[in-house]
Amino acid sequence: MIWIIAGTGAILTLGGFALATAKKQAGQSLKVAGLVILAGAGIWHSVRSWQPENEVVVDRGQAALAYFMAQSLPGELQRKEGPVLLVMPPDRVANSSSLDGFYESFARVLLRFPALEVREATLGVSASELESGSFKPEALRKTLGEFSDPAAIVFWTGYPSNPEAQAVVAEYASKECLIYTCDFQRTGAWTGALADGVVSRAFIPKEGSDNAELPDGSPPNVIFQQLYTVQSAGAAKP
Repeated sequence: MIWIIAGTGAILTLGGFALATAKKQAGQSLKVAGLVILAGAGIWHSVRSWQPENEVVVDRGQAALAYFMAQSLPGELQRKEGPVLLVMPPDRVANSSSLDGFYESFARVLLRFPALEVREATLGVSASELESGSFKPEALRKTLGEFSDPAAIVFWTGYPSNPEAQAVVAEYASKECLIYTCDFQRTGAWTGALADGVVSRAFIPKEGSDNAELPDGSPPNVIFQQLYTVQSAGAAKP
């Protein structure tokens, strides 16, 4: 299509130059029309070339995970109002499309619950700390302390693996704050906290889920069942 438009503009422009000496007014009109078409074709081509590079690609696996977690959360809350904190790493140490897909899907589900305010709580961690789950307790306390009386805390970062940071989370759980955690690294650091009732649910990727092909048009619950398992207090769910 772009080449047809450009070709038409070029023909009109060349025709305008050819007629310029014989019929000055007609030649000028053709030249102007041809140049306008060529300019328009150039702009259209530039826009078409720019759009794919700037298009936001949402991680469907992360969106499905967030959808399932957000659907489960309201029914388990002890307090039905207040901030719901999504503890996430800085963009520099995680895939931004994963973070965006998770946050946007989670927040969209909870729009039906106006008393619950989804807030992003960015935890300052390095890539190695994110992988190991060894979080500085003072950094965790500072991040969570920016929000008063959260109704729930969802650890996208994974559950802390070191006892000092785990103790910070336990303080919040003792104040009727619901705790969910993801475990993308499969550390199992949440196991003891789940048994003690500190963590309500842990969401773990299935083996091979990183390379799984997701059929087009699959609803979130189907994608979730394909990619994740859930561990909850006293039960394992597929």
